[in-house]
Amino acid sequence: MTRIGRALDVLDIRFLNDGGGSLLAMWERHATLLTLEGPDDEILVMRVHDEDLVELIDCGAAVATSFVDWLHEEGGLL
Repeated sequence: MTRIGRALDVLDIRFLNDGGGSLLAMWERHATLLTLEGPDDEILVMRVHDEDLVELIDCGAAVATSFVDWLHEEGGLL
């Protein structure tokens, strides 16, 4: 969660940390609960409202598409 907190700081997204491994990230009119679960805290769980979920999926799809395009262009030179 420390890495996620640092990333949120870089993005100027405010968040609350409960000290138990959960973060509540808040920006504009959105709020997302992030927590680690599983026997070794290896599963990142995000709980969002339906409206936020659509926005997150759209953003993830845009990032994935851009990354794949980069791999097939400049990334292939590495």
